Amino acid sequence: MHLKSYLKLYKKKECRRPTVIGWFILLIFIVFIFSFLGHNAYSFLAITNPVVSKIIVIEGHIPDYAIDSAKVIIAKNKDSLIFTSGVPMIQGSYLCGYKNYAELTAASLISVGIDSSSIIIVPCNPKQKDRTYETALALNRRFQMMNLTEEYFNILTSVTHARRTRLFFQLVFGEKWKIGIISITATNYDTKKWWTSSFGLRAVIYEGIALMYAKFFFYTKNTDDNANRN
Repeated sequence: MHLKSYLKLYKKKECRRPTVIGWFILLIFIVFIFSFLGHNAYSFLAITNPVVSKIIVIEGHIPDYAIDSAKVIIAKNKDSLIFTSGVPMIQGSYLCGYKNYAELTAASLISVGIDSSSIIIVPCNPKQKDRTYETALALNRRFQMMNLTEEYFNILTSVTHARRTRLFFQLVFGEKWKIGIISITATNYDTKKWWTSSFGLRAVIYEGIALMYAKFFFYTKNTDDNANRN
């Protein structure tokens, strides 16, 4: 065989191409997928599916408008036991006097009339990544310290973070726990046309990618560790 044949950078290869009808069907399929995602991506990520429980876990990163919604939800559930979770604040701690979002959210709830005796603050200090997972671990440890026997609780979070939140908390607490999720609807963009707003685009696309990571990559890396912690 000649040396020239070894140095070839390309070669001829027979391949199949769609026909005109094939391209047309493929185009229809792509349009359908994008249409489906456009109208259903937000509702898929911002899931709301509560359970009957007096325990409410409020994620500390929720915006102020979600505090008002939390007040209404808490008022409907008398004798609620409220846990606020959160990671260290990266901005504003010198002005507000709070070091993490769990403390800030607890203070916000008290300011709108929630009884401070019903609030338990559960801060955590995670690494640069997997913050939601680490907050779930911190809450699980607190539940164990308190010897809570009720295996039902609801998590209140904001917009598209909901599905990923429930995924991580269910991973940490295990299948025996019935975990409800309440997503507070965004007020700074039209959730039915989220792609027309930069806020909506960031919320849906970022959480969509983060959910895929949690679903397909996080498990394989942490399965043994999760089993040992539970």
